[in-house]
Amino acid sequence: MIERKIIIILILFSTFQGFSQAGRIVLVAPQIDTSNDDFKGVFRLWENYMDQLYMKNARKGGLMDEMDSELKSYWNQDEIDDYKFVDLYYAYMSSIGNVLYPFDKEYFLGVSKRDRDLFELKTMFISKEEGYFKGFPTFLITVLVRKINGSYKLENEFSLNKRQLEKKAFPGITYYYPPNYHFNDSSASQLNFRIEEFKKNFQITDDSPITYLSADNKTEISKWFGIDYYNSDFVSASNTIQGGYITCNRAILSGGGGESYLHEIIHLLLSKFDRSRYIYFEEGIACYFGEHIRKPYSIQIVPFKEYLQKNQWIDLSQSLYGYLKNESGKINFNPEFDESSMKLIPFRDTASTYSFQYMIHAVICDIAYRKGGYSLVKDLFLAKADHERDFCNNVANILGIKKEDLNAYLRNFINSNY
Repeated sequence: MIERKIIIILILFSTFQGFSQAGRIVLVAPQIDTSNDDFKGVFRLWENYMDQLYMKNARKGGLMDEMDSELKSYWNQDEIDDYKFVDLYYAYMSSIGNVLYPFDKEYFLGVSKRDRDLFELKTMFISKEEGYFKGFPTFLITVLVRKINGSYKLENEFSLNKRQLEKKAFPGITYYYPPNYHFNDSSASQLNFRIEEFKKNFQITDDSPITYLSADNKTEISKWFGIDYYNSDFVSASNTIQGGYITCNRAILSGGGGESYLHEIIHLLLSKFDRSRYIYFEEGIACYFGEHIRKPYSIQIVPFKEYLQKNQWIDLSQSLYGYLKNESGKINFNPEFDESSMKLIPFRDTASTYSFQYMIHAVICDIAYRKGGYSLVKDLFLAKADHERDFCNNVANILGIKKEDLNAYLRNFINSNY
């Protein structure tokens, strides 16, 4: 009897595994009873939705900032009413730069009934990309599915979990945080002043409300969204401060960053501009006018200065943030990220709490601000730059610092002012 049951399960499993209609690879866990009518309804809804997301995401190059009526039709109307961009799973992954997960291999892990008309599905995505990360999980999520009048509709896990969170409203910002979290009212009040100051000086007129999610770490926030694992989490044994922002739903994620994390707010405000692919100067702006890992630029610049002094071999005229080492250990600077080989090694002080890439661009922001205030910073930010070489050309044209002079100029600027 047991052998017959195993054979039946394998036969049923074979009808659900393989390529989906969109060309995605989808595998279903072999122990699942795929003959159950509710399983069939939930699975069909999810795979049809993912096929559509796969194709529409591909057309947008993984840069979807709105959902059309066809994608929305898979979701419960309450979700559509509550969120501008209804798929909060995709929206959350946009905050960490991994909205390409629909192209990964999917392992559908199962469906459980949680209430009379409420189901949970759990599924995992595995990287298909050649290289170091091939075969590793990228995304493990729990998604709610509600049965309404015999049909099935998707719901966000966050819609259920946010009912358990504390809520506090300030002008322009609504905070959500856990009941046991120490909320700092003073910092939240101070943030409003800092936001208005930056908007005025950067000539930003958008007054759209912001949702601010605050917890002790970003892992906790991700679980509110039904995200059990994503590949840029759990990468460090230290309790690191992590932030993020969701442009399409005007949300800030503050994991350990407190209630005044202007850094992520600045990213959200700058997202209204037509930005180039080179991201590091925007990070520099956010670090200089906001903070970096909860500390202001004026504090982070001190250990950064010491690191540069100890590492005279770093040539900032060759690269602002990285180098390559060949098999003999010889240094070869290369400003372009070699994604295929993953050989680029950022300059890194393992004992510090800052990012070299962010801080060196914060220094350049500092220089621009001293030379011409917000206006010059904005000019450099809006100058098109898709690669480091483009950015260095812009620095030469706008700040008057030639690429070959960057190493001496930046080091001298830091040593003279800090």
